[in-house]
Formats: sequence, C-alpha cells, structure tokens
Amino acid sequence: MRFGTMFVETARIKSDVPRSDFSEAELTHFAERLIKLEGTIRPPVVRETGMHTREYEVVHGHFECYVAVRAMELDKERGDMTSVFLITPTDDDPEREVAVLELVKSFTEREVAPLQQNTSIATENTSIAEREVAPQPAENTPIVAENVSIDMMILSKKIEGLENILNQKTESLENVLNHKLDQQDTQIQKILECLQQWKEKPTPLRTAILDEDRRAFLDVLNSGEKSDLIRIKGIKEKTAQKIIDHRPYHSMGDVHNVKRFTHKMAEKWLREWQEVKKRDERTY
Repeated sequence: MRFGTMFVETARIKSDVPRSDFSEAELTHFAERLIKLEGTIRPPVVRETGMHTREYEVVHGHFECYVAVRAMELDKERGDMTSVFLITPTDDDPEREVAVLELVKSFTEREVAPLQQNTSIATENTSIAEREVAPQPAENTPIVAENVSIDMMILSKKIEGLENILNQKTESLENVLNHKLDQQDTQIQKILECLQQWKEKPTPLRTAILDEDRRAFLDVLNSGEKSDLIRIKGIKEKTAQKIIDHRPYHSMGDVHNVKRFTHKMAEKWLREWQEVKKRDERTY
C-alpha cells in the first residue's frame, strides 16, 4: 500500500454520503475561498478503488470533497484538480491499509466528541475544521456516515486478508496431501513390484504345478483333435494342422524347433490352454 498527498481530477472523486446532507450555501462559501487560495489546508482522504483505475472514493472528508466539486462548478479551470490524501491499495500489504483506515477513523471519532458536548454553533467565518466540530442537527450526520464508511472499508480489507491467509493455508494443505499421496503411490508401486517378483519366483510347489501343466499341454499337442487345438486362443486351423503334422512332442523345446514356432508363441499357447482348462473345470 502507498499513501501521500497529491492532486487528482475532481470529477473522479466519488462520495457515498449524499450532497444534500450539506448546505449548498456553505459549500459555495468555502468553494469560493478554495478558488481564491488555489488550494486547501485540509485535503479529503480518498482511496483508489483499484490498481491504477484513476477512480477514487472518499474515506474521510466528504464535506471537503463536495467543496472541491462546487469549486469545479464555479471555476472549471481552477477547480479541475484538487489536492487529496491518497491511499493506493496493493496486494502485498493489506494489513498496512487497515492500519491507515483505523487511524483515520480514530481522528474522526475525536471530532465527533465535541459534537456530543454541544459546543457553540459555528459562525460564517469558522474554518472548515471548526465547522465540522460544531453542533449539527440530529438528522444531519455526515461524520457518523464517514465512520460507517471507514468501518466497512476496514472490514472489507480484514476479510480480504483472511481470504488470502485461507487460500495460502489451503494451497499449503493441498501440497502436503499431494506429497503424501505421491509417497503412498510409490509405496504401493513397490509392493506391487515385490508381489510380481514373488509370483515370478519359482517355488517347489509352483514349479511342480507348472511342470504338470506342461506335460498335460504336450499331451494335447500330441493327441488332441484339430477341434481341441483351435479352442486355444492364437491357434487357427492352419497352425493346428501344422502342429499335428510335426508330432510327436516330447518337450516344449520340440515345439520351439518347429519352423516359425517360437518360445514366446509356445508359452502363450500354454497360458491360453490353462484358461481353457479352467473354463472346462468350472463348467463341470
């Protein structure tokens, strides 16, 4: 956040306090003085509504704002620009902006105190500062409205700050969860690899079962009908006839030795035959 006194275009300053809350006679009176002095000793506090928008909202000093507007109406050339205390918000330090707004509110509350003590009515020659601390009619409460406006800005910035903190915490939590999930995925992958290695590792029982299946498969290759062979996925009629033509097979090595029969093909036929065998067993 940045702040300081500077000149801005009067027409770009907006107030949420109605102009009707102030006397047009007083606005004209002080506007004429403002034109004569070509400046103000008490600029309104304004806040840029967004980054580099050149649009401003009044935080404090709504009366001074309308005096500047009236001066522009009376003398376009001299009243086109007005001096303000400008607060420019940035995303990097919302807490600092809240601190400035609370400081402005504190000064405003000090000005309200004399009103509550019923001080004497300001005369025509009273300065702008003295005019604001003079008693006002009960229905005319611009200073109270200023405090409400400042409270809303402070609340908005605090909510914005909490949202930023929540977003940061959420992002941090997501990163932690994603890291944990990645670690679990890695562990699961390792477990699956170990299981696969265990399945592939030969054991006496597994080796005995596999040898028995190989012998049974060789029996099918040696004595099975063509219709039995083509039930095995990957063996078509032409291949089945070739198997029959090259009988007998005493080992899986004999199958590999047949022209265009590879070790990979024979092992695949063996696995497919095991599936056929399982289906048959379930059927019976």
